[in-house]
Amino acid sequence: MPDYVKMNNGAIVELSGSEGIDFIQRISTNDVSKLEVGGMKRTVLANERGRIIDVVSLFRRDQESLMLVGQGIDPQQLISWLEKFIIMEDLRTNDLTSSYVMFILFSDETIDEAGAAPALPSDFILLDESNASGNLFRLVCPKDGHSLALDWLRRSGFVEVGVEGLDEFRIRHTIPWYGKELTEQYNPLEAGLGALVDWTKGCYIGQEVIARLDTYKKIQRSLVRLKLSAIPSEIPSPIFSGSSEVGTITTTTTLMAPESLALGYMKVAFLGSEGGNLRTGREKEIDVEILNH
Repeated sequence: MPDYVKMNNGAIVELSGSEGIDFIQRISTNDVSKLEVGGMKRTVLANERGRIIDVVSLFRRDQESLMLVGQGIDPQQLISWLEKFIIMEDLRTNDLTSSYVMFILFSDETIDEAGAAPALPSDFILLDESNASGNLFRLVCPKDGHSLALDWLRRSGFVEVGVEGLDEFRIRHTIPWYGKELTEQYNPLEAGLGALVDWTKGCYIGQEVIARLDTYKKIQRSLVRLKLSAIPSEIPSPIFSGSSEVGTITTTTTLMAPESLALGYMKVAFLGSEGGNLRTGREKEIDVEILNH
């Protein structure tokens, strides 16, 4: 059965002006140069060190207006980062976050398989953020369309769950999330976002670092699923092999009991070795098992 969570965060920023596409093309990882009106594409905003600022869904509203739907909580942070790179372009930013409501839809099936979804109102935007394993969408609608959105979700067969339900889905499908797996500590390749990096386009912010990591196989960490003997009291929580820190737990949930599954980053050098007993926790030791890498 498909589920949804109403989100109380996630920046929505309008970028208006004739050079919007060219601007996003030169500052983000994906090739957005051919994005048509009404189309969407995901791309990563990275800093000069190739680390993740945010992952945004780019929606082209018309020829001179782009909507950037980010995972980050603070729209002003996103706006400040964009404006840092607006030099000579005739571009304007506008915070639209308070004018919209946002829902995260997720299912092991496609929306069509999950139920016969009725047509969306024309001013609603459905952004596909799925990966190869799980189907996840971001539904953005005007604030005054909130009740209409809830009716559409009900008639489409969606059931509201808590944020832990979303975390459970993300763990099962190794989907990273802002503030947990998507932070300035990690780069897109470590987070499994290689599909959002175009290797043939020109330069962008962080391009030299990201390209070097790929070319010379220098990726230090990898996002993996983990099995724990108990839930740590603090997240993030370091993972140790002997006295060496080899990873970090980033997301857990109690919904998978009696199993305790998690997402986390592990050092690639450790994944390629014979390894050893893994543990975490401060009050008591918690055993850690790597499920996939």
